[in-house]
Amino acid sequence: MQPELTTRRQLFDYLEEQMNASYRQVLGSSRLDYESNYLKTYLLELDADAMGARGLSAEALRDLFTVPPTRSHGEVRPTVRETDEAGFLTVEWGTSPPLLLYVDAVTDERSRFIITHTLSDAAATDSVLGRIVNRKAHVDQTWFWPAFLEETQSYGDFRGMGVHYDRRRFERAAGVADPDDHFAMQLSGGRVTREVYSFLRDHDEIGPRTVVDKVKLKYWADRNQAGEFALEDIYLSGKFTARGTSFASHMDLVTRSIARYAETVDRLEAEHRIRYVPTEGGGVEVAGSPVYFVLAPGGEIQDVAAFCQVVFDGHRPFRLWGVPRELPGETQALQVDATDLHTGASLYFEIYPDAIAMYLYEGACGNTVLRFYANLQHTIGRRATMERDNGARIA
Repeated sequence: MQPELTTRRQLFDYLEEQMNASYRQVLGSSRLDYESNYLKTYLLELDADAMGARGLSAEALRDLFTVPPTRSHGEVRPTVRETDEAGFLTVEWGTSPPLLLYVDAVTDERSRFIITHTLSDAAATDSVLGRIVNRKAHVDQTWFWPAFLEETQSYGDFRGMGVHYDRRRFERAAGVADPDDHFAMQLSGGRVTREVYSFLRDHDEIGPRTVVDKVKLKYWADRNQAGEFALEDIYLSGKFTARGTSFASHMDLVTRSIARYAETVDRLEAEHRIRYVPTEGGGVEVAGSPVYFVLAPGGEIQDVAAFCQVVFDGHRPFRLWGVPRELPGETQALQVDATDLHTGASLYFEIYPDAIAMYLYEGACGNTVLRFYANLQHTIGRRATMERDNGARIA
């Protein structure tokens, strides 16, 4: 039974104890018992405007974390409890097994990103949060694209990675009878494992399909404190699993990652939302520019119509809905007025075999751009790039 925790200090001390216990258990037996679970930290991105004046109140979180019904499961409403500190609450679902989540706003009650911790069953927690993110508006996961994951891994010592690429949905939509263009692998280890990954990444045919969706590292908040570390697995979805001797090191890596990610989201919105800006002469001018996704030679879209059928069907992972139509003057391109099912904002796309232009209208979310980019790489290929209109890389 987990203790009642009413302050962040109590929570941090308790989670460090559990990190230590998991680390010692694995160290002693090379496995983690079924009853014991790693610390999991999930990052969620909220549409703060939609939260309204309630901010991150217990009432707002109860609505936010109510699990939508499915054909086989009914709606599950959680119990939300406030603690002695603002922005720190607990969320508990009476499922089987029961799930308990500690929710912490990063900066204040209206923070766009929130940190959640749990020691509950990993598969059950993944399922519940997945149902919430995939079936509700105004909440999304973060999308750690491959280069972001690899840069994060460089902050510590390499311990392995996972790769995942799957183009089969596009093949099915194009009428391929037996689609098989997919590649996945888990790699663990140090220097030799890194060399294996480098070989795969640089291979002409395998390289575009070697798309990182998880990194493993050993991380110190202060390398001078060699005994204070966290062993981390970090996923595409913004999920961290941790064991080790230092919760402070774990949190240092989490908050460092959020800061980098949030900076990219904010920059995308500031520089690329299309909007009208008043001029000194009393007129208006258009500000903002589209985001371009450039597909490397050999990684082009083979069937633009099939691509649009998959991407704009309203389902995960893209969560975009729209109806493609012809683009005047083009025979191999389509245009789509789309709706982002995360915020309800409007987007406009022009899709060519070798490039995609994405226009963000007022209210569009930078996180949507990163969702599109990450999933584009995992389905079309790692060498797809995200660029400004002058050809400069965005991320």
